[in-house]
Amino acid sequence: MTLNVRPMTEADAPAWDRFVLSAEGGSFFHLSGWRGIFPAAFGLTSHYLVAERDGAITGVLPLVHQKSRLFGNALIAAPFLVEGGPLAADADARQALDDAALALKQKTGAAYLEFRSRTAAPPGWQSRKG
Repeated sequence: MTLNVRPMTEADAPAWDRFVLSAEGGSFFHLSGWRGIFPAAFGLTSHYLVAERDGAITGVLPLVHQKSRLFGNALIAAPFLVEGGPLAADADARQALDDAALALKQKTGAAYLEFRSRTAAPPGWQSRKG
C-alpha cells in the first residue's frame, strides 16, 4: 500500500470534495472549486496536492503561491480565506502532505509556508493564534 502525493487534476474534483466533506476538520474553504478562483480572480498559482493510497484519496492540501510586494512571497493554504490547511485520514498522509508542501516551498522559492488550520501544527513548526 504505497502512499503517493501528486498535484490535483480536474478529474480529482469529485473525489476531493467527497473526502473534504467526510474528513474531520473539512470545511467550505477546502473544497476544490477554490482552485480555479485564485488564478482567475487574483492571478495566483494554485498547487492543490492529493495524497492517495491504492487510488483512494487519504489527504488533501489546497496550496496557493502568492508573490507580491504587499503580501510577500509565500505558499499559503489558502490566502484570503480563514481555513484551508491539510486534511489527512492518518498520520502518514499528513506527513506526506507536509513533506510535499516543504518541497514545493523550495521549488517555488517561497519565503515561508502558511497553513490556515485549526489542527495542531507538527512538532517543530511555528504556530500562532488569531
